Amino acid sequence: MKLRFLIIICALLVFAMPAGMHAQSNINVVKQPAAAKYAVTRKTATTTAAEWVPQRLGRRAVTLYNLSDTTTIYFKEAGAAVTAANGFPLAPGQSKVVNTTAAIQVVAAGTAPVVADEEYD
Repeated sequence: MKLRFLIIICALLVFAMPAGMHAQSNINVVKQPAAAKYAVTRKTATTTAAEWVPQRLGRRAVTLYNLSDTTTIYFKEAGAAVTAANGFPLAPGQSKVVNTTAAIQVVAAGTAPVVADEEYD
């Protein structure tokens, strides 16, 4: 009996809607970006400039982590070799997100462990 009553109420609600209302749809489909892939590079930076991460056209970002307690590192996009004069400084313990698809070079004022965490498609 209760089920029959519930079915009748639902039918009345559907037919009581304004004409065409139940045929309309307000659904918005949002396309989510594809899941990212990750690559982690851990090396020791020295006083000699070196390419840290290669160029990657589908890259979203690279996060550089200076894991040293005492040594500043310097980084920049590929081109002329990175130096303390033309590179972006990253003090001991700091990190920086870089939004680029270009290769990134790193050099240090001594020796420093550096991690590069890439996010790409």
